[in-house]
Amino acid sequence: MWSEYGVKVRGHSLDANVKVIRILGVSPETAAEDIRASFEEVGVGEIIDLRKGLLDQRRLPGVTNGSWLARVKIADPNKAIPPYIIRREEGELWSLNFEGRRFVCWKCGSSEHIGDKCRGPERTFEEVFGNEDETVSRSWAAIVKGTSVLDENVIAKRDEIAKKIRENNEIKEREKQLADEKKQADLEESKRVQEEAILAA
Repeated sequence: MWSEYGVKVRGHSLDANVKVIRILGVSPETAAEDIRASFEEVGVGEIIDLRKGLLDQRRLPGVTNGSWLARVKIADPNKAIPPYIIRREEGELWSLNFEGRRFVCWKCGSSEHIGDKCRGPERTFEEVFGNEDETVSRSWAAIVKGTSVLDENVIAKRDEIAKKIRENNEIKEREKQLADEKKQADLEESKRVQEEAILAA
């Protein structure tokens, strides 16, 4: 115990096959066992130590900072670790931060930008999280089915949000199409006026 700071300090073997990974975006309802199972399911490796991030154990005991810190024994050192893990049934998108991580856009998979700067087509909730019986393959993310513990009210609310996102994307797509058509019509009208002016001269 480091009494001055009120924390426990311990040493770890620096095994080449062990990597420290910080996990962001985990729901407060998600248990440590779910995280371990997901890491093994996607083939990252076996978690040998897992700790929930806390704000201040002395002043705010038990209050999480929204992250987990895992020491993972990597299953295959030659296999790229995904920067994201998507849990379908829970609707969770975990971000994995580790040394050597390839930063990519979670929306389109591009390494040129991050998600909030993406100019690609907007994706719906279903496109991101997939359907339960749909096989999805992404180079930038690992997708697991998960073991949902959500009650019917939460599932209904999630589905309602997904429906609103889909409807909003359809409206934006129509608006974009109309704007493109107007721009094209204005361009053609401008060309016609220029041609008439040239002929009149």
